[in-house]
Amino acid sequence: MKNKKGMTIIEIIVCILIVSVIMVFILNLLITVKNAGVDNNNSADLVINQALVIKAIEKDMNEYGLTGVEVCNESELSTSTGRRRIVPLDSNGNLPRNLYCLKLTFRTDILGTNNNGYILQYTYDYSGSDTAKVEKNVLGYKRGNNQTIRESSIIMDPNINPGTVTTSCGSSAAANAKCSLKITLPVFDEKGNNYDIIAAYIYTKNELNYTRGSNIGFEIK
Repeated sequence: MKNKKGMTIIEIIVCILIVSVIMVFILNLLITVKNAGVDNNNSADLVINQALVIKAIEKDMNEYGLTGVEVCNESELSTSTGRRRIVPLDSNGNLPRNLYCLKLTFRTDILGTNNNGYILQYTYDYSGSDTAKVEKNVLGYKRGNNQTIRESSIIMDPNINPGTVTTSCGSSAAANAKCSLKITLPVFDEKGNNYDIIAAYIYTKNELNYTRGSNIGFEIK
């Protein structure tokens, strides 16, 4: 049976099916391209975050001389006052979720009492004056009013992927033997790609104090 244009019903159905398949293919292609664009944007943001935070940490270590490394103290974070709190507390005074915190100490003869820096990563609830409460994930570095804090789409779990501090010294037992320190704040995207914040420092054996142990997302080995 043919219509007025001479096409059979079967031919019409086949044409409709072909057009439908083509439309589905195009739609899937557009979705794939859009997702690829989102992935590329997320990747670019993580690379930028990584570079800026590492630069800020290593700048302070090299300019002000690292003298101490320790895991953060929960009471210090909870009771600190002032506009520039180390980490934000919720309305009940609790620390943010998924918290990583490592405390760095620098030379007092250069910085005076403002000589502590903090490597941070955490999740908190942000509530602006004209917006509903929104979950924010951030990572970064703070020292007094100097801060490099970046929003991140990645939520890390300190119980699964702890941050680490490792040290290595030469075979010499002398107090001025050269040693190296490596700080790693783990950062992975949803696909498992690695964007760790890694800072390295070279020091002499008697210049740096640290105590092995773990707390608030970090372990000093």
